[in-house]
Amino acid sequence: LSRQVFLTPLKGFIGILDTFLVLPEKEQHSRSVAVAEVDVFRVFVSIEQSKLLSEVEEMLKNVPPPADDEDSNETASSEVVLQHLKNSFNPNSKLIGASDSVEMRKSAKKGRHVIATRDIELGEIVFFEEPFTFVCLPDPSHLHCQFCCRRTHNPHPCDNCAEGSYCSSHCKDKAWRQFHQWECGAGLELCYNIGIAHLGLRVALVGLSADKERYSTVKGLLDHIDKLYPDDLYQYSLISTALVIYLKHFTDLFSGSSRQSNLLELGGLILLHVAQLVSNGHALVDCHLSEEESPFGVCSEHQVRVGTGIYPAASMMNHSCDPSIINSFHNQYLIVKAIKFIPKGTEVFNCYGPHFRRTPTLERQELLLGQYFFKCECEPCRSPRDFLDKFLGSRCQSCEGTIPHDTLQCAKCSESMSLTFQQDVDRADVLLLRAKNYVKMNEHERSIEPAEEALKYLSKHFYKNNREVLECKDLIARSCSCKGEFKKSATLIEECVEGARELYGSISIEVAGEILKLTDIVIRMMKRKNPDRKLYERTKVYASEAQVILKLYYGVFHPKYLDLNKNLRTLHSLNSKEVAPVKSGMKL
Repeated sequence: LSRQVFLTPLKGFIGILDTFLVLPEKEQHSRSVAVAEVDVFRVFVSIEQSKLLSEVEEMLKNVPPPADDEDSNETASSEVVLQHLKNSFNPNSKLIGASDSVEMRKSAKKGRHVIATRDIELGEIVFFEEPFTFVCLPDPSHLHCQFCCRRTHNPHPCDNCAEGSYCSSHCKDKAWRQFHQWECGAGLELCYNIGIAHLGLRVALVGLSADKERYSTVKGLLDHIDKLYPDDLYQYSLISTALVIYLKHFTDLFSGSSRQSNLLELGGLILLHVAQLVSNGHALVDCHLSEEESPFGVCSEHQVRVGTGIYPAASMMNHSCDPSIINSFHNQYLIVKAIKFIPKGTEVFNCYGPHFRRTPTLERQELLLGQYFFKCECEPCRSPRDFLDKFLGSRCQSCEGTIPHDTLQCAKCSESMSLTFQQDVDRADVLLLRAKNYVKMNEHERSIEPAEEALKYLSKHFYKNNREVLECKDLIARSCSCKGEFKKSATLIEECVEGARELYGSISIEVAGEILKLTDIVIRMMKRKNPDRKLYERTKVYASEAQVILKLYYGVFHPKYLDLNKNLRTLHSLNSKEVAPVKSGMKL
């Protein structure tokens, strides 16, 4: 290996340390991360570079050691949320992770399923479950603890590899005992390249020391091995075999004369768990803010998958394309809440992915049959009319009826699609692309004209709450806000609120997102001394609606819920200043 190959990155690393020493504490990576990096270089760099290494080590002496996150404010707030959730939850003594409001039943037609044992109200926690285990996706930034999935600003790295990262020494030690000692180093890099099989391995390793009854609930999950496609089964078997070979030659797992048979048995368990996870794995998601703030002054939020876990109790719920619950996460914990009233004696339904408000019926059926091996017979799937026809289809120019997206004729009057339809839609696509490019270049004023022209074409052929129409309105509202045309922007956002309500449902997170934009626009309008009393009153009503939604989805401690409350206080304060009486003296 050439000298230059390692001199260049090492010099760059010294530059990083120079910057690191002057960063605020919250932005610093831990000292131990830096030490680990130096150790990696030490393996490869020859004696010629000892001077550079000495310089790095001297700098490291000035870097403060990592504070254990267990004593940090971040942990404290996380523990407060966790305790609040536990206090709001009455556990089930038989189905660990479920509440006492449900029970598991079994029938020939439905298999295992979950039934409400009493009336369950909107927002009530139905499951609050810790995973049997989970794996994080590869993350160079080490944003999440690989043992408890908590967000951490100051990661504690593994002492032996650059991949293991934890929020505290406590989590690091527990992870080492349960699984990391066998994944450490090259093993974890291997695991990051085998997809769901990584979690299959992790489940098998954790199962070695786990409570036998708890592990049996995992092993009892459906695996559908007899229904897997031959190519998939072959691939899973091959990966399981490769993992056993790795464990045999590169770890000290098992010992003595029975080592070979124990490893083979473990390989069978890995294959079993991989097959189970195809239909029983839960994506762990975290809410991230985009790096670029929107012109509304509100960072756009999106859910990011950070890992995959296995939750045996929650896996007992059957699927419906119109579910009765929603899933959210606090660190590694799965929180399942009712999003509608669930009467006593009725089934509690999860959604395995395809939702009737987001995916057409035929596509949902194909997805569910391909991954979960059943034909869905929920109410939206049995309905003769697809809910999304109106939102995805075009508008008949003769009778204003709907032309479904997969046909060319009006469902109401049988009139054929307009001859100008495709031409107008293509024009709209070109204009929208131009407008989006202007937005990317921060030329918002120039984006308005092509976006409004595109909206005319789209409105001619599509329903007012068609997804593309709503997207176009949102873009125009964004640009108008940047231009200072707050009234016009607010009007468009109100239309988007109503559109999201009809398309995604009245208590959807999309509705709350549009309302958050609206509150920010109205605040900016009022700060410019341009009040609109009626708009202010409507915004207060909208904001109250968003509070209910955000509390349902995220809870009262979530930053988005707190942001909305802050916006409400600001609105109230600005309104109070506008209506404050003017003091006047009486002339004598």
